[in-house]
Formats: sequence, structure tokens, C-alpha cells
Amino acid sequence: MTTVSGWLGSRAEPDGGAYGASRHARWLGRIRLIAVLGFSVAVLIGSWRGLIQEPAPFAIIAAGVLAYSVLLRVATRSGKSATPARLEKLLFGQMLADVMTLTAFLYFCGGVENPALIF
Repeated sequence: MTTVSGWLGSRAEPDGGAYGASRHARWLGRIRLIAVLGFSVAVLIGSWRGLIQEPAPFAIIAAGVLAYSVLLRVATRSGKSATPARLEKLLFGQMLADVMTLTAFLYFCGGVENPALIF
């Protein structure tokens, strides 16, 4: 069975792939922060134009994503325990939080009536 750290890290690295997995975790974090910025701008424009009647749930989602992104960034920067097993758990946590965030976003955008549901 292939682990996350196995396919994210290079086998030639002396630390068993921890550096590569940590680098990928930070890369995912940067992408997430860009997505939060775009999401926030879209919600602001949507509420300004009257397309979003209740922007509070979206603001809570964006704040939550920002909060766990910062926590994961701090966790991946601490070099004291950057083992492949720990990084694998962090990456799994990132992916789980992202799926939960997307689920909440789809729910507040209309649930099953949302055209983005097919994606």
C-alpha cells in the first residue's frame, strides 16, 4: 500500500521524504489561501450585487478555512517533528478539511439544486 508521504516525497531524500511531503503541504496551503481570497472576493461582489442574500455562512466558511490553513502552516513549519508519518496525518487532515469545506459551500449555495454539484 502506498502512503501519502511515499508518493509525495522523493525516495532519494535522506529523511525518508519528510522534506518533500512538507514542501507539498506548504504548496497546498498556498493554493488554499489563494482560493480563500478568491472565494471572499466572490462573496463580497455577490452580496454587493444582490446575488447572495445571506453572506454570513460564506464568511464563516472563509474564516474557518483561513484558520485551519494558518494552523496547518504553523504545523508544517515546525521542523522538530517533521516525520513522514506526522506529515501524512497533516496532509490527510488538510484533504479532509477541504472536503468538509466544499460540502458546506455546496450546501449553502443551494444543495442539490446547485449546478456545481455535478462537478
